[in-house]
Amino acid sequence: MTRRERAAHLARRFGFGARVDDLDRWEKMPEAQVKEEILDFDSEQGVDINIRHIFMNGQGQLQANAPQAAGYWGARMALGDKPAQDKLLLFLHDHFAISGEKVNSGVLLVDYLNTMQRMAKRPFAELIEEITLDPAMLLWLDMRFSTDDSPNENFARELLELFTLGVGSYTEEDIQEAARALTGWGLRDRYEGRKQPAETLVHFGEWIDKDEKFIATSFAEDLRDPGPHSVLGTTAKHDVKSISKLTAEHPATAIHMAKKLWEFYAYPNPEPKTVEKLAAVFTNNDGVITETVKAIPEMDEFWSDKAVRSIVKSPVDFLVPVFRQLLNRDLKLDENSEDGRTPQQRLQGVANAVVVLCRRMGMFLLYPPDVAGWKWDSEWITTSTMLDRIAVARILAGQQQNGAAARQLLPYAKAEGLKTDEEYLDALLAILDVPADEEQRALLVELAKKNRLAATPENNQRTSQALLPILQAIFSIPEFHMM
Repeated sequence: MTRRERAAHLARRFGFGARVDDLDRWEKMPEAQVKEEILDFDSEQGVDINIRHIFMNGQGQLQANAPQAAGYWGARMALGDKPAQDKLLLFLHDHFAISGEKVNSGVLLVDYLNTMQRMAKRPFAELIEEITLDPAMLLWLDMRFSTDDSPNENFARELLELFTLGVGSYTEEDIQEAARALTGWGLRDRYEGRKQPAETLVHFGEWIDKDEKFIATSFAEDLRDPGPHSVLGTTAKHDVKSISKLTAEHPATAIHMAKKLWEFYAYPNPEPKTVEKLAAVFTNNDGVITETVKAIPEMDEFWSDKAVRSIVKSPVDFLVPVFRQLLNRDLKLDENSEDGRTPQQRLQGVANAVVVLCRRMGMFLLYPPDVAGWKWDSEWITTSTMLDRIAVARILAGQQQNGAAARQLLPYAKAEGLKTDEEYLDALLAILDVPADEEQRALLVELAKKNRLAATPENNQRTSQALLPILQAIFSIPEFHMM
């Protein structure tokens, strides 16, 4: 691979693709510097998204439910300057899957996302402890109902089976004993005692502005099973901290997490030796997820033919890169736009477009199908979802709602000073990151000439008519749906 191709491969896997101008910069930079910039898990998001803009409806009322939280995250993915953070968050959300179907609180879900992002830079035992006691998780897996005389096994089961060790590395007794050790935890709700919805709404806005919790974890010693508890061969008076440490540091956990991370970032069904190498990194770094992820592109297997364009794009990986290419990275969210739209309207437009379109393609953000998360890779492609993917071409051509931002597609190319139909086509292929071979490109060139792509004015019906057949042909290329 050329230096540019290697940078593009990194950006696809650890972010949401690369903007053309970023690729131009990275092509001139040392690869180590490119990796450091792409795999940036520390810097703040470049766009300050006011959460009130997402949570407020057209009547000025706050509606902080799960779909609004999904919109907040969608807008952040499309506009933020640190895509590696949100790509890792997508992995963590799938791994520690909770759903707005049951946790229908936008504030709790945003807090949950922020907790996972923050704790991904901490030892895995600390991450597990924070996730265990997060209010959203206590709601999702019913641990708030778990007491000494009636231990609830839902969370303990998923902790061992999905979050840490994986299937086959524990017994039913381990689940039962872990559940006993995790009793006594519950929630305190600021809503309690407020009889009038209007009163609650006023306070809710104040809590958001002050970044205050309105549901918090609580503990009742009298409702806790004191033990001792026998978990994974260790008998002690276990509690959340010791259970988190015991499960996080178990050898099976390193293998389980290494395999899942490799399949998410590199390719499916990795070789045992590859998993073992990454598991050693996980273990040697106390299970810090960000350090483990940074090790993936340092392994030769990540650059093999097996890894390039080998994973089917999830709906987010399919859609967000296009939005990131076309949305103004200098979007000012504190003033009205030229067309008169307020910052709230522009943000909600982006948020709704990401959430609605991804949902049509089978991925409703913050609504995974079950506690095991989504099924990835080839499961994303069905007859129905493929039609929905191709339908995105109509939006990018400006022929449907949600296309307002994306109608910049052709002007973006025109801004490069191009003249011929073929030059415009190549600009489109670069913007959309299309891996067209010679035969495919030749057919697309003919379409561009037939539709006189270079002669179309900006953003009118003629532009849409010229773009649509070309975009539909691009979206029909199987390789375009691989990353």
